[in-house]
Amino acid sequence: MSELVIKGGHIIDPQTGWDKPGSLYILDGRVKGLYPKNAKIPASTRAQTLDARDCWVVPGLLDMHVHLREPGREDEETIRNGGQTALMGGFSAVVCMPNTNPRIDNQEVVRFVRLQAEKTKCRVYPAGAITKGMKGEEITEMWDMVDAGVIAFTEDGNASLPSGILRNGMDYAKMTGRPILSHCEDASLIKGGLMNEGWISSKLGIPGWPRIAEEISIQRDIMLSEYLDARCTSNTFRRREAWRSSRQPRSAEPRSPARSRRTT
Repeated sequence: MSELVIKGGHIIDPQTGWDKPGSLYILDGRVKGLYPKNAKIPASTRAQTLDARDCWVVPGLLDMHVHLREPGREDEETIRNGGQTALMGGFSAVVCMPNTNPRIDNQEVVRFVRLQAEKTKCRVYPAGAITKGMKGEEITEMWDMVDAGVIAFTEDGNASLPSGILRNGMDYAKMTGRPILSHCEDASLIKGGLMNEGWISSKLGIPGWPRIAEEISIQRDIMLSEYLDARCTSNTFRRREAWRSSRQPRSAEPRSPARSRRTT
């Protein structure tokens, strides 16, 4: 029997709503209780005690956007050491992007990723590509990949996915019950951009990256997801204005005629 007491840290537990200093009692790897600061803990004298003063104590975190280079670039990173690194940083689960080599765009590659993920205690959830080869042309066999274990679909790293292809991808992903993780950039506006566009970029003569390149893409994705009643979220928000634009209330718009109820 192993016992661990984490004392004095600021504990956050979303399940119970706990958000204050306290102590955590762990028995054989399972949390047995949360206790207020200075409360008596039913632990034996053999229990290991960890002083967590000035620290946060939280459940394992989830990173929704990681790049594990396997398959294809095991010289840079494998799924195993990527998972171990995530654990060291407090992340007990990660969602890996499909822009590997080969792409995660079919059930065989999905099964390979899940098999390699068994080598780490970090939970690795693969995201499948929206288009074959991530070329922005032909939709992947989404049902096959869902059966193999993908939890979402994305074209991460591909900033030029045409609206028509994304619409079809959202439609098919909706049928599978999986969301779209959108890469929000308008490629035509960011060509050669190396820093935030503004007075400083002009003064230095460095190509700028305008914030509207992200905001336009976000608004397009929101409109498509509302039109199709599909689930879609942005992989990243690089600018505060983009995050704010995604949260602006929108007036109720009719959905696609094929998806709206007919009235008489």
